[in-house]
Amino acid sequence: MSSDPSNTNNRPSHEDGFNINNPHLAPSRRSGGRRRGGVGIELPDAQDVQTNNPSESQPGGAIFRAMLMFGHEPALLKEQRAPVYKSAPAADSSNRKNLADDSRQPFSRADLKRELPPLPAPTLSNTSYLQWNKASVEVQQLPMYFPKNNLNHKFPQRCLGAVLDCLSELLRHLSIQAKLRDSPLSAFLQTTENVEFYLVFFHEKPTPRNPSSTDPDNCMIYMSVQRHKGDQMTANRYFHAIVEAAKEATGAGAGESVKRSFRSLPTHRNTPNAEELLQVERLVVRSSERSEDPATKGIDAHGYTKQTPKDMIQSSVAQLYSWIQTPRRLDNRQHVLEYLAVMTDVKRTMSSSAIAGALLVLQGCAPDMNDEAKEIQRFFLTILQYRALPGDRAMFEGMSTTLSNTDEDIEMRPYFPEEADEVQGFPSFFVEYMNKLFHLALQVLVQSLEVVACFHKQIVDDGCNILDMASDFLFCASELACGKELYTTLLECVNRAESKLSNAYLACKAFRLLALACPTLKDRLKCDDAARTSIENAYNIGKSCHSLLKDESFQLWETVRQ
Repeated sequence: MSSDPSNTNNRPSHEDGFNINNPHLAPSRRSGGRRRGGVGIELPDAQDVQTNNPSESQPGGAIFRAMLMFGHEPALLKEQRAPVYKSAPAADSSNRKNLADDSRQPFSRADLKRELPPLPAPTLSNTSYLQWNKASVEVQQLPMYFPKNNLNHKFPQRCLGAVLDCLSELLRHLSIQAKLRDSPLSAFLQTTENVEFYLVFFHEKPTPRNPSSTDPDNCMIYMSVQRHKGDQMTANRYFHAIVEAAKEATGAGAGESVKRSFRSLPTHRNTPNAEELLQVERLVVRSSERSEDPATKGIDAHGYTKQTPKDMIQSSVAQLYSWIQTPRRLDNRQHVLEYLAVMTDVKRTMSSSAIAGALLVLQGCAPDMNDEAKEIQRFFLTILQYRALPGDRAMFEGMSTTLSNTDEDIEMRPYFPEEADEVQGFPSFFVEYMNKLFHLALQVLVQSLEVVACFHKQIVDDGCNILDMASDFLFCASELACGKELYTTLLECVNRAESKLSNAYLACKAFRLLALACPTLKDRLKCDDAARTSIENAYNIGKSCHSLLKDESFQLWETVRQ
């Protein structure tokens, strides 16, 4: 065979598949570092290559599994990138390859080639999710000493049906989990941010001075929305949306105006775009520079304003590490997860901090503080996998007989309690608190994966391999949890979608983002009958009452089908 490079017959092509025995392919190694002296594409390892039978493909053709291939294009804003530092060696890389090989063993070629059908139409038989039964609703009388400032809206009784229909559609659109009650007419509500509030209706008490209150057509209905637990600022946003929807439903031409208001409300569906976020950052920098007085520039400036992105990241890691040194303080546990939630939220922080927070969660690395970063990652994964820390059972060992786990006071119990095997035997208040921290950990995981998907060009340019990051994170989660896989934890959340819609939505989103970066996880979801059944069930439930769960489970199904 001629070795003339102009001979196109000897060149590998994408259509025919790469031939790993081709002498014209230079040997390549899978490296997380930056290439020297040029731009190139990194080729995967041999275990990422599947070779079909000669009868199924062309002779000698070895085709690559479908995966993301990133080059080294220039980043949009170099000065805003967080520096990437190699993490401390947590485990031997050979163990990770063996784990990937072991997880791929049960997958047969027939299972991987099987095409999944599209999702069927929703078949959920439980209609309590959809709306109130208007034929059997009973509105309670307004208590005598009920505070008037807690009554958010009033309307004639003849408009009650339109208001209930409007609110049912609004709850589904805003992805608010609802437990509707017909007698008395009320609802227990929980948002995706884990904020709970109570919606209740009253009617006027008949009095001699108000004889029209006994007339169904002239009787006035009062609506009250009360926060039960959670962030007050977040609850106020939902209060405003519910009250405005009820007002529009009782006005003239309510139908189309209410639907338009639904479309204008934020639903957090869209994945952040790196270019748009960086444009906003550049605008903020230009605005701050123009508003700064040149005469006082640099005089008596606060030390925080002189920090570099690296200094800010190091101070954040030091603060997080100081909190996890006192594990018996439950408030410090919440401080750590809330800090990470803000740090990885691209809508509330700069891109440099978001990338650093994502790498802290997924890789356990930070500039010059890898040991502290590993401890923070260990803390995060322990909460995510077990909903408790080592030593918690010893801390509550003598309190199991004095504290009851069956509190009958509805004001103290959560509206949508979770039943997890990991926290069985703990006091009820501790179970409720750790379930809230588990929800925060799920949110941090999803936001970290979104940061990697959004700023993947910047991360790859800094010498980090996206494919290795996902597989290494799954291995670390299993290693720190003594064999319990993150796959099992996320699948349990999807299985319990009917009782906790927000956790199921976050689990489906985490599954989708991990499957896009880890082909092994995608193959496992495709071959797991229980996982496919859980995704289909979550889609049916979301179709009826939770639009975010419906959209995310549908996207996950389509990702697995590809």
